[in-house]
Amino acid sequence: AAADVAVASAKSKLFEVTDEASFKLEQQVLIERIIKSHDVTVSNFGWNPEIAEEEFGVRIYPAVIRLEGGSYKIMMAMLEIEALEKAVLIGDFDLRIFNQSSDSMGRANGRIVIQFMTHYDGAEL
Repeated sequence: AAADVAVASAKSKLFEVTDEASFKLEQQVLIERIIKSHDVTVSNFGWNPEIAEEEFGVRIYPAVIRLEGGSYKIMMAMLEIEALEKAVLIGDFDLRIFNQSSDSMGRANGRIVIQFMTHYDGAEL
């Protein structure tokens, strides 16, 4: 019973996708808005091919974002993204940090991969 509640709770956090193009655009606008609200610059936003995890009934849409800004500000943006209500995970990140000092975390540039978890009904990709 407890496992069923946990599964139901996890499934409720998955995105419902009816139109892939609209879904991707909505997520891109949201993520760029969050990142920019932390005074971080997005230089590129792209999508990798989606991944079907049939065993778990999910489809993952990975977005790759190149960004630049203050190291602390980038970390705060990443934290806000991971705290979103729906199933959004930072799947990978590669940041180059520079100009650190005793009173500053410096600046950073690099890329993050955000995975959007959606319902998957077993249909062909």
